[in-house]
Amino acid sequence: MRLIVAGPLLVVVLSVVAAVPCFAAMSQQEIAKLPADKVRAIQQHCAQHWPKNYSLRMLCEDGQYRALRTLIERNR
Repeated sequence: MRLIVAGPLLVVVLSVVAAVPCFAAMSQQEIAKLPADKVRAIQQHCAQHWPKNYSLRMLCEDGQYRALRTLIERNR
């Protein structure tokens, strides 16, 4: 966490990069292999949490897709 002082206002800036591990987003081909109903549910969930921040929405969706893929692979 970094603190930035701007005049009398104290602003706390959280670095998303520091909080999120670096990895490439899942490809559209990988996402297409997941159950369509689960993909829609993930998209709706992330859109509700990040309605105007598309970068965080993308990170949210990618993390959820990866978690779903891991669960599916564990149950094979």
